[in-house]
Amino acid sequence: MKTSVHLNGTDLWVCDMRPGISQDGIKVKIPAGDYRCETSRSEATGLVTITYVQRNDAPTSERLIGEFSIDMARVGVIELKPLLAKHEDDWGKLADWSDESADKNEKEWGGRLRSGSNHAMFFSIGGDCTVEVYGLSVGRRDIGLVIRPKQPPTKPAKPCRWTWVYVKLRGIGDAWKFCDDWDFAPDDEFIFDDIDRELSYFTDAEIDHSEPLSKYYPKLRGVPKITAFIQDDANPYKSITRSIQMPKLKVSPTAKQLAAAVLNVFEQARKTAQPVAGAKPAVTPPTGHEARRPAS
Repeated sequence: MKTSVHLNGTDLWVCDMRPGISQDGIKVKIPAGDYRCETSRSEATGLVTITYVQRNDAPTSERLIGEFSIDMARVGVIELKPLLAKHEDDWGKLADWSDESADKNEKEWGGRLRSGSNHAMFFSIGGDCTVEVYGLSVGRRDIGLVIRPKQPPTKPAKPCRWTWVYVKLRGIGDAWKFCDDWDFAPDDEFIFDDIDRELSYFTDAEIDHSEPLSKYYPKLRGVPKITAFIQDDANPYKSITRSIQMPKLKVSPTAKQLAAAVLNVFEQARKTAQPVAGAKPAVTPPTGHEARRPAS
């Protein structure tokens, strides 16, 4: 993808989208002006590098600014200050807006968020990874930035596979994440553990799984979206959302209803996706087995 963009000179926020703009990112200062924006995909890893360079310039050096992890295979690049101000300095509202805007404007490479004169774009990075952000310059003059995935670690000898389910709850910035390890039978015990952990950020009360989630977080205003991905050695992060029948949930489901929906997606994912060659069959997890998630 190649396109031209105009930047106003305010700080850029380069971040993980989970699935909307999140607070997990890096602030980058580059001058106002017209820029070439390009993406390039590595044939070796399938991961995408994103570059912003001032028009008619070519960088002679780069410096590392920082790095962050990508959890949903998308990177956001926005002019943070004016867009956050438009959403009352509320990161939750900014996340909801950017998630909905991304859904409406997504293309194969990513897309533009509806933001008026403020720059706001998102990019499909090609997988779950860590990215490094570099500033580009000519001499002492800053002329752009590059967002580059780090070299992935060496693949493990034993094939592994997981299903990830992301539940977006309106009124909460980050999606709730649930993981199913294919080496073991799906188990709602670990789903309830994840729900309890998420609710613990909003309440100290003991959680009754039969009560609506809004009892513990009144700002919760529905479940607009559930997405699912397969992660394995061959596919770092492959969406299967359109391959399965996603369950429908009430405006404020109970923990039991949410857990049943997530478990249903886990079970559908195993029927839909082909097994990894050489992977072990699912077995009943032993007593006391810890939450099974791939190392991040």
